[in-house]
Amino acid sequence: MTGQIGQPFALTEGQRENLLCHLYVVFFAPPIELCGCGDPEAGVRLIHELLKLYDEPGLIYDTVGAVLGDNAGVQQVVLSLLGAAELTMCSTTLWSAYLLPRGKWVLWAVARLEQAAVSWADRLDSEGSGYPHNGHACVDSCWEIPK
Repeated sequence: MTGQIGQPFALTEGQRENLLCHLYVVFFAPPIELCGCGDPEAGVRLIHELLKLYDEPGLIYDTVGAVLGDNAGVQQVVLSLLGAAELTMCSTTLWSAYLLPRGKWVLWAVARLEQAAVSWADRLDSEGSGYPHNGHACVDSCWEIPK
């Protein structure tokens, strides 16, 4: 989606803030709880890359090694964490899991922000993002992709 030819898709300030705050919940609230120390942006981008792998049907066993390395323990822990965060659901193996509504929403939200030329990963743990709904829990409808 773009605006006029060559122009990024426009988001209002409220739409941008809403997307960033909900992404903040995914990455910085339990169960993932990325720490703001070190390089949280790298963690956010890693999870995004893994979700993109799950967006394609079929086993990701061969491709996940390119993202996480060949350590089976690392793969087990990280891919299980995606399930604990309700981003994916295990099918017959972690490597054949599928995206849940929240995981699909994350891919959609990131695509919207990128289409609007908003730098997103580095803004999640900074000013302007945080818990939506005045700190109250999200509801299932938060993760519905608008038609």
